[in-house]
Amino acid sequence: MTSDAQAQLIHEIGTFILSNSPTEGHEWEKLALVVEFDEGAQGIYGFYYDAAGSASPAAINDFIIVEKAAELRQAMSQADGKLWQACLMQLVRSTSRFVVTFEYDDAERWHVTAHTLAAVKQAIHPPDNL
Repeated sequence: MTSDAQAQLIHEIGTFILSNSPTEGHEWEKLALVVEFDEGAQGIYGFYYDAAGSASPAAINDFIIVEKAAELRQAMSQADGKLWQACLMQLVRSTSRFVVTFEYDDAERWHVTAHTLAAVKQAIHPPDNL
């Protein structure tokens, strides 16, 4: 897949999220979502952030985002077949800005557990200059 096709997939994911379908009924200024892939399993989670920066869990039940991310992951496979393990999608509603970061080596980088919740919530918070 060409880089243009990859960019188109990223655009489709961002547009879908901003369309309000997966975020309907939630008040948020910023949104951070993580899509993880691990030995045949996949998942999505993240946080809504209000204007003051307070976070609340984002329950995304629409797997279109995961399906598109899986398609993008395959399209981006490296020459040696290496695939990214997770991607972080950060969005700002008021500006429609959307940034995606890919993690190839550390599958646990943004993984949420009871012990990592506070740190991950802070680490994935979209920056003010986004």
